[in-house]
Amino acid sequence: MTTSGVADRPAALSSLHDGPTAYYDGACLLCAREIAFYRRQAGARRIRWIDVSGLGGDEVSPDLSRDAALARFHVRDIDGRLISGGAAFALVWKNLPRFRWLATLLAPRPFTWILDRLYTAFLKIRPRLQSFVRSRGVGGALHLNRTPGILTLTDANTTIAYCRYETSGEIEYLFVNPAFRRRGHARRLLAMVEAETGATLRFNPPISPLGGHLVQSYNRGLHASD
Repeated sequence: MTTSGVADRPAALSSLHDGPTAYYDGACLLCAREIAFYRRQAGARRIRWIDVSGLGGDEVSPDLSRDAALARFHVRDIDGRLISGGAAFALVWKNLPRFRWLATLLAPRPFTWILDRLYTAFLKIRPRLQSFVRSRGVGGALHLNRTPGILTLTDANTTIAYCRYETSGEIEYLFVNPAFRRRGHARRLLAMVEAETGATLRFNPPISPLGGHLVQSYNRGLHASD
């Protein structure tokens, strides 16, 4: 196992894909939004994206525990080596034509070291950012419940928001408790669906006036990332 840099390739491990495998925390809103952005880019289909928060057990693989994968971004290269931190982001960028120049620019060791230090600094403040997002409900800390095709946000007392979706990115139903609207909960669920499916989301009718504003905001975000 490694917490930064590159680990030796496990003896029995072989790559089953023509690109790397990225392990991310889909329950983290910041992480989900970033992964959703990357998955919309050309070349993203070569990367296997695994949401560790949706996995059971204590291990993601023999050389990567679930806790380590949730605590720090990891990518496995096509040779089976496990990479984490800034170097992991650089490997993702290398596989996305739009960002390949950035991976090349940061390839020299001094820049890779700086990138890793910046990522480590972000990790120190991430818990506070996550706590801020999770505590925006009146009932206190929010909890994410997952079942196939369904995401549910709850607090200790009630359901905050609910989303039913298909793996194709089709949103069948999206509901936010009226007492908790206009706090970003719908966007949070949509970001998680987008990160998980890697698809541009489509919204089934009927769509309420408030839902229409959400769809327009989502579409504007797509154009902004083009």
